[in-house]
Amino acid sequence: MASVRVPPTVFGIPFGLAGLAGSWGVAAGKGNAPTWVGDALLALAAVVWLAATAGYVAYTAHGASPMVEPWPSSRTSTRV
Repeated sequence: MASVRVPPTVFGIPFGLAGLAGSWGVAAGKGNAPTWVGDALLALAAVVWLAATAGYVAYTAHGASPMVEPWPSSRTSTRV
């Protein structure tokens, strides 16, 4: 079975959700928003983080190096 490439940048999704949950919590503390939405976002961020971690571990467990690009980077000339 071929493994699906999981880049480290996938962790930006749960971190963004956690940041949104934190912002929502600040708004809820000032009485501008319901608190349950921030709690739900934080729980969703935890679930997404666990899924991203499981996928990343499974990807690297199959012998894939997480620090090596799977394709060559583009080379552009900076000469004028």
